[in-house]
Amino acid sequence: MKNTTTILTIAILTILGFNTLFAQYSEGFENTFYPTGWNGKGFTKTNAKKKSGSYSAISAQNNSNSSDNYMVIDNVATSSSATLSFSYIAHNGNKNTRISVFVKNSSVSKGDSVLISTLTPSKTSWKTANIELPEAYENTENTRIYFVINNIGNSGNDKVYIDEVNSSFPMPVEMKSFTFNVNA
Repeated sequence: MKNTTTILTIAILTILGFNTLFAQYSEGFENTFYPTGWNGKGFTKTNAKKKSGSYSAISAQNNSNSSDNYMVIDNVATSSSATLSFSYIAHNGNKNTRISVFVKNSSVSKGDSVLISTLTPSKTSWKTANIELPEAYENTENTRIYFVINNIGNSGNDKVYIDEVNSSFPMPVEMKSFTFNVNA
């Protein structure tokens, strides 16, 4: 029985190690909102529009040029060739609404956030953004990724849905405990 347990343990560790090397980490907003390791202002969980699953995140309507609608993935440890993708769609399709994606790590950019992408959502179909993090932010710890909803001029006051956030690096996750016993 001891040999069977040892082989089972080695197999599980091998699978876990393999998955860590080639993993795709994702957040679909199906559980607690804001998800564990995320924070923000102006976003809520909704089932009104979703790319997959039962829920997505929606921003509040932005009636000013401020950045009052944002979500942040906190304290990410990025990998080499770090990538991030997410799906997005506008509520009304206002052409003056933008999603700005920023990355921040005080050891890399002296406390400033760096714009890595600006996207214009469509009302008619979900789009998917595929973003490579700048090389300076690869293999870093305590990195933050911001999704900010902005308007351009006075008429960019649309709500935006975000779903299917995927990354090549581990994102914070809600941990669930379980017990597994092997009886002889």
